[in-house]
Amino acid sequence: MVPVNVVDRRGDQVGGLTAEDFRASVSRQAATVVSVAPDSAPRRVVLVLDLSLSLFRDPGQEKTVREAAESLLGWLGQDSTVAVIAFSDEVKHRAEFRPAGEARGEVLLALGRSAEWRLGQTRLLDALSEALAMLEPGRLGDAIYAITDGVDTGSRATELEVKKALACSGVRLFALTFYPAPGVAPRQSYGRVLVGELTEWSGGSSVALWPGQGLTPEAVNVLRRLYDQMQWFYRVEVELGEAEPSTLGREWKLEVTGQKQRGWTVMYPRRLVACEAEEPVMKPRMNTDEHR
Repeated sequence: MVPVNVVDRRGDQVGGLTAEDFRASVSRQAATVVSVAPDSAPRRVVLVLDLSLSLFRDPGQEKTVREAAESLLGWLGQDSTVAVIAFSDEVKHRAEFRPAGEARGEVLLALGRSAEWRLGQTRLLDALSEALAMLEPGRLGDAIYAITDGVDTGSRATELEVKKALACSGVRLFALTFYPAPGVAPRQSYGRVLVGELTEWSGGSSVALWPGQGLTPEAVNVLRRLYDQMQWFYRVEVELGEAEPSTLGREWKLEVTGQKQRGWTVMYPRRLVACEAEEPVMKPRMNTDEHR
């Protein structure tokens, strides 16, 4: 069972699809789509806030990050729960799951101390590992929402480890990233590429804004489409037949009839990975001062 979003050219979700509308294949061998059902149950979301210096060079950036975080909390239903992780060179602030409407105080607390935490390396992959650990054991529809420039300098976790952990857990990664300012280091320009690969791998998606521009009405609409993808998706059950997942992951394909002609995009976890059930998805690797 996998979560699947189908969106049109505007990014709006396409509803009313059934199993007959989907086609699946693994290694060019047809797979059977057994069932398709809409799912809008309450969600668990880990909000990951990047407090690193590279993201906050623009004086208006803190306001943008706060507004983006608050827009998520306002969009999710009250029955959904949100945990918060804030990081720079390590996880600086961590708050366990609570109703979405009650998580705003944790966001404000983290941002209120962000100036003193903008030091050292930026360990995005380690923070995502922590977020995955908070979601164990996983549920279909679990998500991580990262607000970050995508820069990673010094994480103990590797990109491959995080990709495998996302695939094993079924957690989808969504992200708000930011275009690099002129003259930034190449690794900062690569940040959005890294985040884009991770979100696509997991079946999530990302959007980008210019630093410090704030949430314009257009940006708010873009983010709401992103949040809608977290909240509502198709539960798609696929019978793989003889196709067995490999250790490094095997790519599979899911399509909707006529999607190219209509300009639709199908978003789903892109890899089948052999996971060892007895091991946790991702072990935390950092010392954190936990706030509850």
